[in-house]
Amino acid sequence: MKTKLVFQILLLALSVTACSPDLFNRPENLIPVDEMVRIQIDLSLIEVMQKGYRGDIIADSIMGLPYIFSKYQIDSLLLAQSETYYAKNPKLGLRIYGRVQLALDKKIDSLNRVIQKIEKEK
Repeated sequence: MKTKLVFQILLLALSVTACSPDLFNRPENLIPVDEMVRIQIDLSLIEVMQKGYRGDIIADSIMGLPYIFSKYQIDSLLLAQSETYYAKNPKLGLRIYGRVQLALDKKIDSLNRVIQKIEKEK
């Protein structure tokens, strides 16, 4: 379900920007693909935590975007420019989000194994 949504978003971004004259304008300080994968994984995990917590403390504290900016030594403009560049370049965008999906699937599998182990011990 999530993978299908990611592909739909990337397809929409491609179709909207296909005629854009600045399609391949690379930002000066583009976040590298490997680092972008790590950032997107962290952003996904933060989003899950925010949905699971019924307060504003996560979004406004060190566990929100300030955490991402501090951890990766980036700012909101650089993140936005890099996300836009990768969205306009579907091959790179698909590579990033494919790797993000694989990493999140591995984390889910690991958590499921821990849960099963705990349930067996009961």
